[in-house]
Amino acid sequence: MVFHLAAIREPGRAEAVVREAVETNVFGSGNVIEACQRHGVRVAVYSSTGKCFAYVTDHVYTATKKLAEAQWMRAARHAAAGRAGGAEATHFAVTRFTHVLENGIIAADIQAGIEAGMIGLHGPDRHFNVQNLRQATHLLVNAAALAGEGPVDGFWSAVDLGWPVNTLDLALFQIRRSGRDVGLRFLGVPKGYDESFYRGQFDWSGLYEYHPLVNALEAPQGFTDRSGTMVGARVGAVPDAVLTQELRHLRQVVDGAEGAPGTVKQALLAAVTAVTGAVFATTPPERLLDVLWWGAAPAWAGPGASTAARYRSLVALLVDALLPHVEEKRFHACPAQMGRLREVAQTLPLIEGLQGRAAQLQALLSARHMMDAAHD
Repeated sequence: MVFHLAAIREPGRAEAVVREAVETNVFGSGNVIEACQRHGVRVAVYSSTGKCFAYVTDHVYTATKKLAEAQWMRAARHAAAGRAGGAEATHFAVTRFTHVLENGIIAADIQAGIEAGMIGLHGPDRHFNVQNLRQATHLLVNAAALAGEGPVDGFWSAVDLGWPVNTLDLALFQIRRSGRDVGLRFLGVPKGYDESFYRGQFDWSGLYEYHPLVNALEAPQGFTDRSGTMVGARVGAVPDAVLTQELRHLRQVVDGAEGAPGTVKQALLAAVTAVTGAVFATTPPERLLDVLWWGAAPAWAGPGASTAARYRSLVALLVDALLPHVEEKRFHACPAQMGRLREVAQTLPLIEGLQGRAAQLQALLSARHMMDAAHD
């Protein structure tokens, strides 16, 4: 049995050592998969991160973990196909973790600050979900025990992560517990920790139970274990050819003379974008429209679409995936969906770089309007 926990796991450090993060988190995870397959390991559990619930990212840590998760899911699907044909194959399982209280970066930084007499925090209003060490251990062990149950290309997480913890509250509690006089200072949010969340990452339909590590595309494919203490969801399958191609290109960039950190990061983020675009291409368009509308409708796009503009690359991916379905009149029989498309069409021209897509969408919607008028 193998538990794969090795990683460059500090987001700030991943930004500073991009090549090492890619080598360790992406290609190192691929090496673990190959070793498990080669040596006939019965069960292999991968420790992923809740940050993978983001569709795309501009952060190194999240991007590397998303590509590692995609590889693990691919291995799980291939292994299941092999077992269906009578072959013995490793059961690959995935867990999504959040911060482990006793062994996490934040707790370690606070403890180091107490020892030094001064704690540095990102700010007074920073919150994060936590698990204690016992919960984290149970998650890994239970994921191994549940290998072979439920969808093979899904992940497991603890069903109840409680309320998010405020880092200032945690620091004050630890200071009081230490009995020392310790100062506090706010340093600002460094690169790697400044990730924001697109509104459409969460499901707003009210049809599914909320979980902070499950995104809106995964929520309809959620599941629980028999005890009700574990929750999981299937992850959209990345076509093998796309994943292989993106990993091969990333490998070439890392190995090449042009493999400067900035170049490697650019290739890494491009790989995640391509992988996500491939997943969107096989996602029910009605769900994609929900995700787009939840984040890009005028009611939530912000003044002058300033909020939606922060997620320009994601909005572009969603629109690109939806345009063929609009052209095929997939939504024309549903007034509510057509209304959502028209609302999104109001936002797109306000986002720099999306004017061309806005024109395409508006042209398709206008053609539909003219057809309706002629019919009337």
